[in-house]
Amino acid sequence: MREFTSRPRIFLSSTIYDFRDLRSALKLWLEELGYAVDASEFNDFGKKFDRNSYEACLTAINTADYFVLLIGGRAGGWYDEASKITITMAEYRHAYERAKLGQLKLVIFVRRSVWDVREDRAALRKILQSDYAHEHGLSDEQVSSIIKHQSRIITDAETIFSFLKEVTRVEEMKSATTGSGSLPAANWVHQFDTFRDIVDAFSIELGGFAGIRRIALATNLRHELRENLRHLLERSSKTGQVKPAYQWAFGAREQFRDGPMDSSRISGQRLMRLSLFAIAHANAGRRLSTQFLEVALASGEFLDFDKAGKTYVVGHLQQAMLQLRANIMLLQQAEAALTSKERYGLVQKYGKMTGDKQLHEVPNRDIFGVVSIHDRQANAVKLSGAILGTLDTGTPIALADLKLYPLTPFSDQIEEIEGETPSATDIEKWVAKHFKANL
Repeated sequence: MREFTSRPRIFLSSTIYDFRDLRSALKLWLEELGYAVDASEFNDFGKKFDRNSYEACLTAINTADYFVLLIGGRAGGWYDEASKITITMAEYRHAYERAKLGQLKLVIFVRRSVWDVREDRAALRKILQSDYAHEHGLSDEQVSSIIKHQSRIITDAETIFSFLKEVTRVEEMKSATTGSGSLPAANWVHQFDTFRDIVDAFSIELGGFAGIRRIALATNLRHELRENLRHLLERSSKTGQVKPAYQWAFGAREQFRDGPMDSSRISGQRLMRLSLFAIAHANAGRRLSTQFLEVALASGEFLDFDKAGKTYVVGHLQQAMLQLRANIMLLQQAEAALTSKERYGLVQKYGKMTGDKQLHEVPNRDIFGVVSIHDRQANAVKLSGAILGTLDTGTPIALADLKLYPLTPFSDQIEEIEGETPSATDIEKWVAKHFKANL
């Protein structure tokens, strides 16, 4: 059974003394993104007061989706001193067993300075164990003592180096490369100097930084768009094929011509389908929701960043969302303007017509309302589908390719309306002339 939670949970594992500031910053930053973060030094760490603190940490790992391990120059407290197992090691081993079962994901970081010391000491060991050891009579114990000596960067080199060897699964890698074992899982280690290094690594490990807010907005918007499309599409009971409901009126719309005082020559078959659309499908707009579309637009999460201008702009996705909202509003207005008398009047007049060759002279004012509803529905379907495609795949929207219907179905008014509507450049110039100059 799949288990659902409100937020992904991250367990922070490290020595606390030397990572206190970083743990605090990580917790704040990850929670800002919407993750739940377990860090044992904070009061919101879930625990039972009748349980041992070490056991409480291991129990918390069982509910984590991510286990973030930070390795520095301190070994930390002992979980089992006799066996040389630190608390952090115990947490890691518990998490690794869950990772092997696919129950959580490991994200491992080590300070670059510690990693570099480890590499330098490995090189030093080779030198000491070869010519230098023979020349100066150094024993294996003396060589080991030199390699493991304490420094300002590392307080317990033996424990730290042993732990790094464990998390990188060195022995398992050797066995796998010689054909005597399989490659180990979850042994990638990220080196870091700065918080930026950690952020960059997380951008890959946690699937980018859309954050829970953007994910939630996109998820709710997807659901709303799909529910809206349920009212704008229909499925054939015979073939199971799904088509837009506006296609009932599409044929008549193609033959609609000229202005409000003119007439259009439309075939009987297409008029019949137009009248059926008026009765059966020309009221879908009232069932459409824009609740999450409005929230997504207001959030700013779907704006594009203009690198050259160093500012956020309305890109194709945001523009498509704005146009969808406008089309749904216009659709609802067009539906409200078309009375029941007009709807049934179309059925009485054209509902029994047949034939696709004989053309009938139809006053544009008789069918203008239904044609307008067709246009708004068609735009809503195209825009909803394009937005869903972008949210699901990341494919940019090409608005020009959607071939949206204009604001009016009257062809002789389209050019006039477009000519009278100021462009974005016109508005910028007007604002600059009348307002910016006076500031």
